[in-house]
Amino acid sequence: MNSNPLQIEYDSSTQTLTLTTPMNHRIIIRESSDSLLIQDSHQNQLTFDSKGISLESQGDLTLRAKGDIKIEATHIKQHAETSLSLKGKTSAELSAFGQTTIKGAMVMIN
Repeated sequence: MNSNPLQIEYDSSTQTLTLTTPMNHRIIIRESSDSLLIQDSHQNQLTFDSKGISLESQGDLTLRAKGDIKIEATHIKQHAETSLSLKGKTSAELSAFGQTTIKGAMVMIN
């Protein structure tokens, strides 16, 4: 018999259902805040709430697909603390129907 079994807890005051595994992986459903949290023992987590979906990794995050990866939104923002590298093995394109701006302390082409 496992000395540290799966734990299922319900707190009626906060309407929160928590499922915790022996390795401390957790699923938390909060009806009061209409949210769902999935978290592993390394504190990596996936959150669903009224603001949207948030994915947080304590280390690297890798997305791989045998097909395409498509990102569509009204605005897409990327931020890198030190550097950003975008590469295309056979081709790459940056285009816009409107104005296109490239800024930098020094801009090198070719």
